[in-house]
Amino acid sequence: MHARTDRSHRRAFTLIELLVVIAIIAILLGLLVPAVQKVREAAARISCGNNVHQLLVATHNYASTNADQLPPSTMVSPVTGSLNFALFPYVEQDNLYTQGVAAGYGWPQNGLPLKGFLCPSDPTGNGGITASGWAASNYQHNYALFSTPNVTWNAAAFTISNIPDGTSNTVGFAEQYASCGGNYSLRDYPSSYYWPYASIFNVYGALYGSSYSVIQVQPTQANCNWWASNTPHPGGMVVGMMDGSVRTVSPSVSPNTWWAACQPADGNTLGADW
Repeated sequence: MHARTDRSHRRAFTLIELLVVIAIIAILLGLLVPAVQKVREAAARISCGNNVHQLLVATHNYASTNADQLPPSTMVSPVTGSLNFALFPYVEQDNLYTQGVAAGYGWPQNGLPLKGFLCPSDPTGNGGITASGWAASNYQHNYALFSTPNVTWNAAAFTISNIPDGTSNTVGFAEQYASCGGNYSLRDYPSSYYWPYASIFNVYGALYGSSYSVIQVQPTQANCNWWASNTPHPGGMVVGMMDGSVRTVSPSVSPNTWWAACQPADGNTLGADW
């Protein structure tokens, strides 16, 4: 005769035991979520660094095929367009560039997001499309370098080989939110049309009530400055130097050091906080 299992004597979990298990799971999740967030942020920062590096490579390639000239903050030939549009043939966007030339203006696909111009950490990103309907760029160029300040937006004062302070000491690109207050960083908007809508940063902050425009680390959309550089990365600003290198600038960098790094011909050395 087979022995029967007495199911009535099986011990069930008590309420206290269930609560303990739930508490342990909650603790483990509490430890896991920040770790996952850190991994995601590290991946996003690497992505931004790669994007900035590609813009630097494109800038050097542009100069190589244009008599050492830097791409202008606003291009006027063969059509009017942004600096980003001028770089399209050098970031594998030849078709968009050709479309713009054929159309007679440099924004034929202004509502088409391009991954290479977008930071995955931007809290205002909205899939790369701003409220204006135009595609954003999270990487802005340095007004002091790619134009001739107070003279023209259409030509840089220096060629890539004669930047007075040296390529390793001069910032070419930095980060910016897609939407900053009521303004936008638009990938295809020419700088001279209306500056708050262009993907450009300007350290001539004295025009706006401060001595220098400093970097902003994780500002709110309402509190970010459209003429400055703002980054969603807690560790600091991803910037591209004109020698092709990419670095992270500390949130504690001084205004003087940031100014010196962005000015291509001020003759000042970068501070110890660089």
